[in-house]
Formats: sequence, structure tokens, C-alpha cells
Amino acid sequence: MGNPPIVFPNFIMPLINAYNSTQPNTSLNLNVFAEPYYGDFNDLSVVLLTHNPGQASQSQKGLNSAFHSALVTPNTLSVEQNYYNMSVNNSFPNSATNRWVNQKNQEVGNFFQPLISFNKRLFIRDLVPYHGVQFGTLDLSMCAPYLYENFFCQIIDASMRSEFYRLLNSGNKESNGNKIVIMARGSVWNGKSGLTSVGWDLVGRIYSNCYVYKANFSKIQAMEGVILDSWPKTAISHDIYIVVITPKRGGRLVVYKTKNKVTTDYNMSNIIRNYNTISNPNSNDYIEQSPEMRDFIDIF
Repeated sequence: MGNPPIVFPNFIMPLINAYNSTQPNTSLNLNVFAEPYYGDFNDLSVVLLTHNPGQASQSQKGLNSAFHSALVTPNTLSVEQNYYNMSVNNSFPNSATNRWVNQKNQEVGNFFQPLISFNKRLFIRDLVPYHGVQFGTLDLSMCAPYLYENFFCQIIDASMRSEFYRLLNSGNKESNGNKIVIMARGSVWNGKSGLTSVGWDLVGRIYSNCYVYKANFSKIQAMEGVILDSWPKTAISHDIYIVVITPKRGGRLVVYKTKNKVTTDYNMSNIIRNYNTISNPNSNDYIEQSPEMRDFIDIF
């Protein structure tokens, strides 16, 4: 894999050790700088979680690249310190964009239309910040303390600064239970080694490829080595949901249902309108739901 431009800091090693390269094209490229996020931590519409940033060339993200220069210039921190702290550094919003980022902004916007209208300012946070052609596998339970100290704390903090958060909780008092909703893309969040292995409850499934998880703080705080001291002080008083969409059609971030070989896309407005049908045991489209899933649907 070559020598990385910077040395791994100790705190990220549990994440790297939990990652499994299943094929040659899933190896992490350590010859270029990692890239943990797109967007501005302090000016965002909604948080979207993804696997990793995909491939990048030496000229784009390697030593002496423009990205390398940008890491050094915002303040007097060293390259290593600045890189690992840049998403909470007000002077380093990553405004770089590309067709993929623009497409995800459009897809998330479409998912919530016409219920909510966003200004297309996603904060896209990668679980593994290192580049690679494709993503392998990762057991979240192997790096739970890292995740809560260095990943979840940041995305919760960003979510509480987001336009989505303000819209969901407009006029709501803290005692009434504020809501945080985070979007996620990909399969790593599902299954036995996914979110349920680190204290999140599976609330329910929507059609073929959408799963809703809710933070269970009793389970989370009971996990060995997990400390929430770095979290925003009021975060654990919130109902926190992660909506996971596993893309299967051209990588698009859509919820879909296939019936009689016909595939139909759905957004949140469609889901709400059809919820009583899909939760009806007499319907062919029935998916067993829970009171927690009803609470989630009621948010919108």
C-alpha cells in the first residue's frame, strides 16, 4: 500500500484495523491524503454518511498537491494535526465539489421534496477517510470507542448545526424531545457488524433498501471503552435516527420497491402517504413496523 504522506495517529488505528480489504481493488490508497468529509461543518443542510471517498490520484490529493497546500495554510497547525481536525476547524470548510457531490445533493433534496426544501449544502462524512477504488468490509464493533469519540460525536455536532435540525425542531422545546435525523448511504451500516453492533436499534425497514436506526443510549453507554464526553452536552437528550439507504440502481440515493418486475422510486412524501398501507398486515406490501417506526414517521 506504500508509505502514507503522514503517519497514522494512534487514535485512528482501531478503525484501520477493523477495515477488511476483501479484494485487490478494495485496498486503501495510503499514498494520498485522506479526505474525511465534503462540506462546511458550520454551514450545512443535512449530514450524509458514506463508506469512503473513492479513488484519487497523486496530483489531486498527494504530497505537494493543491489539497496538501490547503491543509497547511489555514493556521499554524502541522499538516497532520490540521488534517485530522479540519472538519471542526472553522477556517477550513472543504468547499471542493464534483459531479458525485452535486448528484448526492440533488438526490437528498429529491428524497425530502416537497416536505422540506434544502439549500443543497450536504456535509458528507466518510466512515473511512482513506481513498480506494471500492470499499471492502468493516466491523463497527471492533472500533466502537473510536467511532463515538471521533466519528459520531462530530456528525451529531454537525447535525445540530444543520438546516434540517432547525426545520425538524422549529418551535420545539428541549423537554419535548428534539430530533436529529442523519442520512447514510451504503451497506456497511446494516447487518450484525453494523450499527446494531454498536448500540443502535433497528427501528424498521421501508420497502427493499431503506433502514431506520435509533441510538439506544443505555446500550451505548454500557459499551466498554465508550465515553461521550466529547459530544455536545444536550445530544443524549435527543432522539437520534440514522436513515440508511443501500443504493442498487446506478448508485442513486432512492428508496424503491419492485413488484411484478416493475421498480418504482419513492421519496419521503410517498412513504408517509403509503405508510398505513405498508403497515397493514392484509397488504401484499406489508412490512412489520414498530411503535418507534411510527414515531419516526410522525416527525415528518
